[in-house]
Amino acid sequence: MNSEEKNAYMQRYREAHREKAIATSKQWRDDCKAQGLCTICKKPARPGKVTCADCAAKSKIYQASHREEKKEYHKNYYSIHRDEIALKTITDVYRITAEEYIALFIKQDRKCAICGKDQSELKRRLCVDHDHETGRVRGLLCHECNLGLGRFQDNAFLLLQAANYMKENSL
Repeated sequence: MNSEEKNAYMQRYREAHREKAIATSKQWRDDCKAQGLCTICKKPARPGKVTCADCAAKSKIYQASHREEKKEYHKNYYSIHRDEIALKTITDVYRITAEEYIALFIKQDRKCAICGKDQSELKRRLCVDHDHETGRVRGLLCHECNLGLGRFQDNAFLLLQAANYMKENSL
């Protein structure tokens, strides 16, 4: 069996046994890390790293020579999985489920909780507004309103002062 045939066979095997291949690969990496070995070739790894100097150099060369190809791949991946990535980020950062986000979105009638702009009028999806001290989610805001609150450090007193200033100095 030549190297092309072997690679094709291994690819088919990994596709047919995906879960087992992932578990085996993870076990290999974990074992190598625990022993201080390179996770690619099993030579001694660099201090504090998971690869040896040779594999790191080869990886750097590969990355540089395939930069545009990788950039295009990631761009395509993001465009296909955009909503999944956004919901994963929301669940990871704000500790709410996708269902809770969607329920809030529906409760607010697809609109920013401050200015009332509908999601269809916006270029970006509504931001999750949360209390930075408690982490509690307050609602969904358009990007501009979210930035506005942030510029006032989420301080209600400063926001009232700004509103009073605008009233008193309007022409």
